[in-house]
Amino acid sequence: MKRGFSHIEIVFAFGIFIGVVVFVFYFLNPITKSKKEISESHLVYLKNNFFQMASTNVTIIFLNSSQPCSPIILTNGTYEDLGQNKYYIFLSDEIISNLNSCESLGINFNVGSIRKKKILSNASLERIKETYYNNYKELLKNLSMDSSFNFEVLSEGYELKKNFSSEKTIISMVFRSDVIYSNGTIEKKDFTFKIW
Repeated sequence: MKRGFSHIEIVFAFGIFIGVVVFVFYFLNPITKSKKEISESHLVYLKNNFFQMASTNVTIIFLNSSQPCSPIILTNGTYEDLGQNKYYIFLSDEIISNLNSCESLGINFNVGSIRKKKILSNASLERIKETYYNNYKELLKNLSMDSSFNFEVLSEGYELKKNFSSEKTIISMVFRSDVIYSNGTIEKKDFTFKIW
């Protein structure tokens, strides 16, 4: 009687082994997973690293004065007149132009909120663009991207574009961000990222 049970145990163990092997090859598919597959997380990773590389710090100050201001010069800044003697002042190393501010010593100011924000810098975007076309592999390294991936970034007035194979899977997304220019202008721009 014990001989029959030992054969059943061997057959049962062999069946479990075959089931595990079939599961691994059918569901986990280790053969095709060895090739680099692209996913949405790669695209978000690229966008985060790209935006980090192209960003600059901007300090935004809300200012309320008791009377209208007359201009003096303050470097590395610009402002937005909100009307009724209220202003946003933007300060950044990125801004080359001069700021018109209040010069009369007798004017009372109320300083409101002061906040710091990271904004994409047009000058940094132009440097990245130059590196994209002149030293693509170095840019991939700086972005911590695997050299087996390719990418494009498209925006109004700003293109990083490569020829790509139509046989590859392309994933793309659009992200909106502020861009600051050296004259202090801040614009909202859409950036289309493509990765394959």
